[in-house]
Amino acid sequence: MANICLQSYRFALAETVFRFEQGCRGLAPTALSPAVEAAAQRLIDLVVGLRSQDGGWPADLPQTPENLEPYVGEEVEELLAALGQLERQPAPEPTAQPQLLATLMPQLLWAIASSGYEIMRLLEGVQARLQRSGAPSVVGILRLVPVLSWQTDQGKLAVDLATQSALQGQGLLAGGTVQLTEGDLEGTLRPVGNWLTEITRQVSQRHPALQDLLAVGCLVEALSPGHDWCCGQLSLCFYLALEAAAADAPPQPPTAAFTLDDFAKAVDVLSPSLEAERGALPVEQRLMLPPEAAQGSLVCLPQPSCAHEETLAAWLTLTDEGWIQTFLRAVARDLFCQRLAALAGAAKTLPMAPLALVQAAYEAAGAVLGADGLFKQTFVHQPMLLTDLWPRLRWYWTGIHPLVMQLMGGVSVQWLHPGATWQRGTLYLQPVVALPLEGQSGWLDLATGRLLPTPPEPAPSSTILMLPTAELGHQPLPMATLTRWVEVQLEQRSHTLVSCQRPIAVDLHWLDLAQAHQQAHLNFSWQFVLQAGS
Repeated sequence: MANICLQSYRFALAETVFRFEQGCRGLAPTALSPAVEAAAQRLIDLVVGLRSQDGGWPADLPQTPENLEPYVGEEVEELLAALGQLERQPAPEPTAQPQLLATLMPQLLWAIASSGYEIMRLLEGVQARLQRSGAPSVVGILRLVPVLSWQTDQGKLAVDLATQSALQGQGLLAGGTVQLTEGDLEGTLRPVGNWLTEITRQVSQRHPALQDLLAVGCLVEALSPGHDWCCGQLSLCFYLALEAAAADAPPQPPTAAFTLDDFAKAVDVLSPSLEAERGALPVEQRLMLPPEAAQGSLVCLPQPSCAHEETLAAWLTLTDEGWIQTFLRAVARDLFCQRLAALAGAAKTLPMAPLALVQAAYEAAGAVLGADGLFKQTFVHQPMLLTDLWPRLRWYWTGIHPLVMQLMGGVSVQWLHPGATWQRGTLYLQPVVALPLEGQSGWLDLATGRLLPTPPEPAPSSTILMLPTAELGHQPLPMATLTRWVEVQLEQRSHTLVSCQRPIAVDLHWLDLAQAHQQAHLNFSWQFVLQAGS
């Protein structure tokens, strides 16, 4: 494999079949039983309440899982009892299951991006400043690079999972210090080495199936096109790369090296026949990448084209404190349930320690509350800017399921309308926030941050799709079936979106403070949108 050129790396790696004995499988969320979910809800509600500013925690007692355990003993016992109802089974014998790496790569990228809001932003690329001893600071776009490597006796292949491209340049030295300069991200100086260690820990903790892949790698057998079966090691690691801005270049919006649209690339190879048919289409038309997304609108709201859009984008504030707290509690609950699913899997073979449950609930609450919470560097209490909320909602949407994340970025499909012929283009899952303001309504696309002047037109439910996804099969699929599949994911995985369906009270403020503000309500919705390729 040493003689494989860089131009063919993606084909060689993505088209390789691997046989895994264990590890890096089962990345998609696992549903819990109703009894376990109900007990988990009671425990996380109590932990979030105790850890909140008004929770009554003793001022002289440090907040640690050990100190928290006596206060939540009854809830922990209820959860352990619910988990105890799961049938204990012996550990299954490991079996080598073949898997096309092209189906695994988007799942790996989803697992990394869903592990934390800041991690997702780093994958996209954020403005940052690099400081080195004895050298002037460097300002540019900092990006987290996830590297998937395949090492054999004959050579090594490595790919940047975020861009689906060969590695470019070198990562920052571990001794360097980086400061993020994006307004809603933590801006303290952080050593590169420590930061990468923390990112690895966070991903491993959120997705235990990746622990071996990140720590020592997985020994697997692989069959690549043109080669015989061979043994090797598949591993995943991270480094940080900084694209320095030119000294004489005018200020530009950050360029997202990775966007949700990159997930469309990963699923292209799943249907060779469909790939061959649309091979002549330019990449830009295949992905239907909007200009704003290419200029980094996934990092910040695009520049408005009129004062009306600027008003809606920058000065719309959420004044419903109850909804904000409901949102934070629901996010903590979902984070806890995801961690609990991994603990429950281990509980089928090993007893679960009560402190492990308290530790998981403690960390889930800390992920949304306080200085290191979901809304750090922003207004946690009223008023909360819509510009602070929408990218976090987008992160939460992408974490529902790997396929949901791919659909938000756009998936190349063929479709058939009644009375028409087969067409080719892109299918998008579009979450939207409706802004029903008097005389100037708008619709905010959560996937891109674009403010739409008219409501999006959903794809007809009678449409038949050829959607190249392993989850739903490769046969013709009615749009209604796909819509129902997403609804089920929302019901099973996304308790936040289900519990926060009521309209959100907002105020619209103008730059002229003497002018009266306008009150309104936001509403969430979503639909599938089809865009034809030319």
